[in-house]
Amino acid sequence: MLEFIDHIESPTAPTLVLLHGYGSNKEDLFGLQPYFKGYNLVCFQAPIAMGMGGYAWYPIDWNNGAKIIDSEEVASAKSLVLNAIEDWTASNKIRGRVVIGGFSQGAILSTAVYASGVKA
Repeated sequence: MLEFIDHIESPTAPTLVLLHGYGSNKEDLFGLQPYFKGYNLVCFQAPIAMGMGGYAWYPIDWNNGAKIIDSEEVASAKSLVLNAIEDWTASNKIRGRVVIGGFSQGAILSTAVYASGVKA
């Protein structure tokens, strides 16, 4: 399971899952929590340590200035996030609607999760 930081209002409240950007960590977007009164909030931490407290959801090869992204790595990260959401909602008995979003690399990954058509 991915590391996370969360705030739970109630199991029936809507839940917002936020994924941080490349080189950041789970605490980055958690600072938005005061603006989401009435919502559960969970911020997962990406699995790839980059040093200086930063993490990535999947590697990016900066080959000669061009970004090269391995689609299999993205698919693996997407599965990891889906499993983490399922585990977190089950362990906290969450019954409200779950919405996912993010910043930078986290936004790309959250869009991939959303586009997969999974219904929470």
